Amino acid sequence: MFQTLAGILEETDPEPSFSQLVHNHLSLLLEEFERYFPTTKDPRTDKEWIRNPFLNKPGKSMSLQEEEQLLEIANDGGLKGMFETTTLPGFWIK
Repeated sequence: MFQTLAGILEETDPEPSFSQLVHNHLSLLLEEFERYFPTTKDPRTDKEWIRNPFLNKPGKSMSLQEEEQLLEIANDGGLKGMFETTTLPGFWIK
């Protein structure tokens, strides 16, 4: 039902520009995947605050306002108690 590109190229004699067009499309697709799912950097880097906002370790890419908000969370005793008694997703949903 689904043919591979190699199979299509064997059965037909496509224009040379078709192969180049497919190659260009796949190259752009690869670049987009790399942008969304980078292989060179672990996406968890600088995100320790997500797993435990009470460690007081803001991410390097945080703005000053985001750092201040994280500091407010880290200093809230009620939130700390909730963090210790609920699951991580449950904590962030509330």
